[in-house]
Amino acid sequence: MQKTIKSAAHLVDDLRREKQKQNITNYRLAKLTGLTQGALSQIFSGKRTPEIETALKIAKVLKCELNMTKVSK
Repeated sequence: MQKTIKSAAHLVDDLRREKQKQNITNYRLAKLTGLTQGALSQIFSGKRTPEIETALKIAKVLKCELNMTKVSK
């Protein structure tokens, strides 16, 4: 069963929580996504915002869907 991340505003927080819940290290996630450990560290520490393709790679490994909704101001 896939988990759904609903809040685009909290994307990295949601991915971080799911990564921790599944007990996946940055080393393992790097091997599975093809990203570097450094890039993942920057993303999960909030120093870097992931591109959508990067977020999709991470979500795929975590078996999550990325759902985006239009937010009006």
